[in-house]
Amino acid sequence: MSLSDKEEFILFQLNPGVYGSAQALTAVHAIPAADLNYSPELQTEQTNESKGFDGASASKIVGGYQQITFKCYLRGSADGEPDTPPVYGPLLRAAGHREDISVTEVTYSPVSESLEHGTLWYYVGGVNGVLHKLTGVRMSCKFVAKVGALAYWEFTAMGLDNDPVPAGAYPNVDWSGLTVPLHTAANNVQTMTLFGAPVGMSTMTVTPGFTVGHMHVTNQEEIVKTDVVGSVDISIVEPDPTTINYWSKAKKGDQGPLVFQQGKTASVGEIFLVDIPNLQLATAPSRQKRDGRLYLDLKLTIVPLTKNSGHTFVTK
Repeated sequence: MSLSDKEEFILFQLNPGVYGSAQALTAVHAIPAADLNYSPELQTEQTNESKGFDGASASKIVGGYQQITFKCYLRGSADGEPDTPPVYGPLLRAAGHREDISVTEVTYSPVSESLEHGTLWYYVGGVNGVLHKLTGVRMSCKFVAKVGALAYWEFTAMGLDNDPVPAGAYPNVDWSGLTVPLHTAANNVQTMTLFGAPVGMSTMTVTPGFTVGHMHVTNQEEIVKTDVVGSVDISIVEPDPTTINYWSKAKKGDQGPLVFQQGKTASVGEIFLVDIPNLQLATAPSRQKRDGRLYLDLKLTIVPLTKNSGHTFVTK
């Protein structure tokens, strides 16, 4: 029997226990995801033994981990309340963020120590399909906004290697509580400023820069933080240089903030704020000509001024 490529979804839960320990996930841990792509990253070594005749040598898998990439659309809080973490909140925590909840908002900011980890199950193919279980999961992420399109997070999850098992009966996931995904448009963006000046953004990708890798040594196998170098790629309508001159700022190595708020102030539960206190233009701007207008493509590096202050993401 062939397996359906439509019957797939993921479950994810943060694990408060010992790193890499197994958890039993249920339907309540379902995460809405799109464009799922699973790959086992296995390390193989050839034996290269001489056998006295032509032909390939046998090989042996000597290590590896699992990786899955997916998108998660930007959504407001499940019940429209600003103190409710968004559905993707656990994913951000596994991607090197702490979560702070107040009565008016939920804030995600970088964290350097006490990194959290989780368990991810990936069902694919239906009841006769496969269940991939990833433990000790940590992630990297990026936020993508494009005017006239749904905004989304893109996650790359890495976890320890576990043998795939038959999917069996699927958990009875109920998606009825999901809010509608949020799109980016001129009429629902409250603030979009770069270096203190309003800009006409057409696309923006914010990469917090938390990256992970597979550490494999005696007595320890772990998905670990490898670096934190954040960046922003943004395309804007080229402004009048008497208002703000990004060409000159790139030459001078000037630094400044970025603030983006999707959702108007009165839209309780549907506001998403990106606050980056300090960036620097990494390269000279690149000019594009589109629809009779000039655009600048800017690449900026997040330069924190104090520890764990590179950025904040806020839902409210």
